[in-house]
Amino acid sequence: MKKIGTLENNYHIYQKSAKIFVVQFEVSGHTIAIDNFKYCEWMSEETNCFRADLILDGKTVGECSNEGHGGCADYHCYGNTNEETRQNYALAREISAEVEKVENYCFPKRHLYFCDVLDNLGSIALMFQENKVASLAKANAVIAYMQETADKYRKQYGE
Repeated sequence: MKKIGTLENNYHIYQKSAKIFVVQFEVSGHTIAIDNFKYCEWMSEETNCFRADLILDGKTVGECSNEGHGGCADYHCYGNTNEETRQNYALAREISAEVEKVENYCFPKRHLYFCDVLDNLGSIALMFQENKVASLAKANAVIAYMQETADKYRKQYGE
């Protein structure tokens, strides 16, 4: 995969193939990504309603979702055995602890949480989906727009 951009310091966008782009959050040698993103517009009230596969350190370990009613994203790990499921949850907890050490881009005095990252990944995936990103030029335009919007938000609401 070829890296094509970065948003808010830790969200990195990669081009997987001519028309497939991957967004992942990187922290302390770990990665968080989502795949098979499905958005439900009619269920989205205060937040984006979505469901996606949860990928930690390159391995699909479960799924994440947001019900779209204003709450945070949630996740569930699974595995082929109980031990594998426990290991996947342990990895999620380990990465979550590292995420909490990261500066929240818009609110530097506040912690960033694992659920924030999942919601942000969902929002970025939705931007790519709604803009029908299928070329590098379109991906770069969407990345530039999202970075500009994040920078404006930080200047307006940042602490």
